[in-house]
Amino acid sequence: MRISLLGAVAVLAAGLTVLPAPEAESSSGSTLVELRPAGRCAEAVFVTGAGGTLVAPSLGLYLVPNAAAAQVVPALRARGSLRYSAPNRPAGTLAVKDFSDPLVPTEWWRAVVGVDTLTPPPAGRAVTIVDSGIDVSHPEFLGRENTETLNAQEPAGFGGEHGTSVASLVAAPANGLGLVGIYPEALLRSWDAANGEGTELVTTEIVQGILAAANNGPGVINLSLGSDRKELPIEQAIYEAVSKGTLIVAASGNDGAGHCVQGPAFAAPDLRSVITAQVARVQRAGRLPMAESGRRAAQDLADTGVALFDARCDLQALYPVQAPRQPLRFDAAGLQLDDWLTPLRCAPGAPAEGVWLQLSPSRLCDDLVKLKPRCDALIPTWIALLAAAACGLPVRAVLVGRDATVTLDAPPQADAAAALQTLMQAWRDGMVSPLPLAARTALALLAGGDPVGVYEGRSFPRGGQPAEGDEPCLARLYPDFESLAADGRFGAAAEALFGPMLRWIDGHATVRLHAAPAIAAIATPAATATTHAAPSTAAGADHG
Repeated sequence: MRISLLGAVAVLAAGLTVLPAPEAESSSGSTLVELRPAGRCAEAVFVTGAGGTLVAPSLGLYLVPNAAAAQVVPALRARGSLRYSAPNRPAGTLAVKDFSDPLVPTEWWRAVVGVDTLTPPPAGRAVTIVDSGIDVSHPEFLGRENTETLNAQEPAGFGGEHGTSVASLVAAPANGLGLVGIYPEALLRSWDAANGEGTELVTTEIVQGILAAANNGPGVINLSLGSDRKELPIEQAIYEAVSKGTLIVAASGNDGAGHCVQGPAFAAPDLRSVITAQVARVQRAGRLPMAESGRRAAQDLADTGVALFDARCDLQALYPVQAPRQPLRFDAAGLQLDDWLTPLRCAPGAPAEGVWLQLSPSRLCDDLVKLKPRCDALIPTWIALLAAAACGLPVRAVLVGRDATVTLDAPPQADAAAALQTLMQAWRDGMVSPLPLAARTALALLAGGDPVGVYEGRSFPRGGQPAEGDEPCLARLYPDFESLAADGRFGAAAEALFGPMLRWIDGHATVRLHAAPAIAAIATPAATATTHAAPSTAAGADHG
């Protein structure tokens, strides 16, 4: 079984001891000052002239001596340029357990995470430890290839032990000495965020470490630290790192004595802030309209994104356990289907009741009042359900789209096997010669809609889609609906391939609208509840 390396790192990170930061303010005598984006250019000279030091340019974050901050902060606030200010507090302190045992059999965590069954990624993937620094003269790391320090390391004493211990758990080489990490071939990077004796990690150092790692390209950042409070700059640095393709693995849990701590793992993303920031980047790239139209488009896009990801988060909370992927093997019509079904999730204690959770950028509801699902948007989901059910895995599919969440139950195994065999035979026939088949037009025909309008572009409810017959391959062979349906093969293929799907969706699909403002303004109160709905042709639905 292939297990994610990152999942193993998460277990190890959570297992290290983290202690709450003391209530006393940082001995550095400095204040964090973050400027609003609109004021970063205009106020830079003012802040630096007062003794401020720019520590995170992408965040507009400065470190200002407390004496100067007493005048700088009120002045910035009065001009509307201040976004955030707070003392440069420790974000956590470190404690170290004894990890000095040199024998692999004593490494209890290897069995816990199943490290010996892992399939590691290729050598050289980056893992950055933002901690108390690595003792590069330690026998584990002396002469180790692919080891980089991103700033000056201060490994002496207590502090360096914690960072060195974390690095050993992750990437100690198989050199016959000490431990063997779960990913010995990693490109190991270290940022020393420790001050004082090496046990106090202040906010600015953690922020700089996260951003330095993210600026080096996609990878993993490990934060085995915690505190009794949240720090906004750390959360913002995490958001920026994630937006650059970096995965954050952070400690969570308690301090070893049963006391809960805060920390990066408790920094649940402010979803709207993250999505709004991403939409703003799209707008700055010129991919949205100008002026007021662009503002409205950006707002609609952000609202839709928040609703979509909120729905997914709710489902992940309902099914928090990630189940192993399942093999799919099915023989029919001289063909063999060989694939995997993933990702599967289940509720605690109910591994047999798995769901296949998928995210879609498309609209899934064709009628916001009657709650009719868009059948053309469900075709990939239907095929996956058929394959799973035919192989004896009757999972439920949950598809989260732009406007709604659609749940589709699995068909009986015998029905699924028959439908899948028909699809596989059609695929083989299509490899020999082109089939007279257009999916949306076929769905419109079977549902009693307007197949001519769908194919030729004369049916455009709710903005509609382009004519399906404009697709180059179809247009070359079947320039209009009459030529498509001329020999009768189109109608027969539509019934054979899509008829079982339509009949199953009728009564077995559940649609729940998202609570986005744009949707709520259209839907009636009755349409906001979960309802079993009849299928629709989705002839004019907007892909979005």
